[in-house]
Amino acid sequence: MKGKSFDHMVTIVLLLICIVLAGVTIKSNLDAKSSSQKGPLQAVEQDNSVVTNVSVEAASRGDFISYTTVGADIIDKVDEVNLISEYEGKVTKIYVSEDEEIHTGDLICTIDNSKPGTEYKAKDIVSVVDGRIEDVPLYIGETLSTSSTLLTVQPTSDLRVSAQLPEKYLSILSEGMVATFTTQAWPDEPISAVLTNVGDKVDTTNRAVTIELKPKDSSKLLSGMYVSLKLKTQEVDDALLIPTDAISSYFDQSVVYVVKDNIATRTAVTTGLSNSSVTIITDGLSEGDQVITAGSVTDQAQVNIV
Repeated sequence: MKGKSFDHMVTIVLLLICIVLAGVTIKSNLDAKSSSQKGPLQAVEQDNSVVTNVSVEAASRGDFISYTTVGADIIDKVDEVNLISEYEGKVTKIYVSEDEEIHTGDLICTIDNSKPGTEYKAKDIVSVVDGRIEDVPLYIGETLSTSSTLLTVQPTSDLRVSAQLPEKYLSILSEGMVATFTTQAWPDEPISAVLTNVGDKVDTTNRAVTIELKPKDSSKLLSGMYVSLKLKTQEVDDALLIPTDAISSYFDQSVVYVVKDNIATRTAVTTGLSNSSVTIITDGLSEGDQVITAGSVTDQAQVNIV
């Protein structure tokens, strides 16, 4: 009898425990459901109260210019030259020596080119180039012929910028066009150069053509220098322009965010030519539209222009 009472009591205790556990489970489910219903409402209310600071810039009309930058080399167009005598005769005076600078019209030597039995007749021979004298093979008493070497001269440098440009740019190249380049030694000092020659063939290994430009100032240049050449390759007048940074992608479509009445509206645009700073817009915007250039927003977000 006592055993049955004990079993009955255990059963009651277990039943109470089950009832308590069931109550706890039901309450937890109700709380979770309540939280899930309130969460989105609270988030929406919070989103509606958020105002994002942005920077904007107006779409405006202007001239579009695109540049291409390629590596190039400084080359010297002149080599050593040998000055040859145009006259026959015996050398009587020499006016030059090695390592001296010589200029056009400077005296090199005097020769006696008179014939035996005739009156003495001296002849001065002068330089026809500017440069530095590398060698003077002359000596007093030497008899020159019309093939004798007077001097070996390194002419004054004729430095040029030599670069290879992809063949697709051939249509925009013309002699006389101006470009700029910078050196590694003076990267913040661009130097102007004029296009003087466009190669007459395309290299089949890299599909490029060789061009040469003459620097307007070569005082800081040395043959063999590597430089960065910047050429104007595209130009469009009176185009609708916006900053390139204002354009993003949305489902593979180019879009911008236009601000009106402090609301950002996602707007699809059609783009044209572009460079690192500005892009041409051919459809989707009007002149004066305020596009966001800084600040992350979504469509219809509230914004504050700063």
